[in-house]
Amino acid sequence: MEILFLVAPVATIALLPLAYLYEGPKLKETSFFIKDEVKLEFFAIVLGTSLLAFCLLFLELKLVKLTSSLTVSILGIFKEIMTIVASVFVFGDKLNSLNIVGVAVSAAGLMGYNTYRQFQANAQQRDGYKMVGLELLTAFAADKDEDENISGFHPPDL
Repeated sequence: MEILFLVAPVATIALLPLAYLYEGPKLKETSFFIKDEVKLEFFAIVLGTSLLAFCLLFLELKLVKLTSSLTVSILGIFKEIMTIVASVFVFGDKLNSLNIVGVAVSAAGLMGYNTYRQFQANAQQRDGYKMVGLELLTAFAADKDEDENISGFHPPDL
């Protein structure tokens, strides 16, 4: 997490001069720098979106630390699918057949991955129960053999 706090200020300082050189002359001609109330609104919007971007990066790094980069990638694909669906319903955007196939393939991939992960988790859980049962049986049999050696049961070596 410390890397984010180290990289973000350096990136901001490095990009500000470039942004001013590229965008500065164009911005001076707009109403953003003519009226004082618009200047304040402009800087509030820029600062707000910068803060949101920083929070997003912070949360992504935290999520990668807790899970994996694959999880973040899968969630990014899900976000893109939701953005496309929302643009269709909210803004009335039209999708052609290739767009629809792309969204369908992405959604099918997400569902397939989720199903695979669920199957894998269930299999690990079942194997864990078997292993716990075997360990309990082995411990029980070892105690029995120590108490009275009449059972004839010898647990397998693990």
